[in-house]
Amino acid sequence: MKACRCSDGSVYVKRDRHVFVVCGGEHCRCAGSKELLDYLKQAPVSGDVDVRIAESRACIGHCAAAPAMVEDGQILRWVSPRRLKIELLRLGITG
Repeated sequence: MKACRCSDGSVYVKRDRHVFVVCGGEHCRCAGSKELLDYLKQAPVSGDVDVRIAESRACIGHCAAAPAMVEDGQILRWVSPRRLKIELLRLGITG
């Protein structure tokens, strides 16, 4: 978290924000993207982290590496539930 002291003496704390977009294309759905999306929605989230979760309506263009997802603007390919759990721990989202 980042803290900023305002001119009136109050402190504004910016929360960490993470955005996850799971591919909704046919190949990714067949490879297990639905399970990834369900896990993300049910994962316990630390109180000071803002997590946004979405499923794309179309393919994100990485069909050969399905299931794929976007994490904070970076493409993740061949994402397994185990790898997703590790990524969430690495980001400090679950703990």
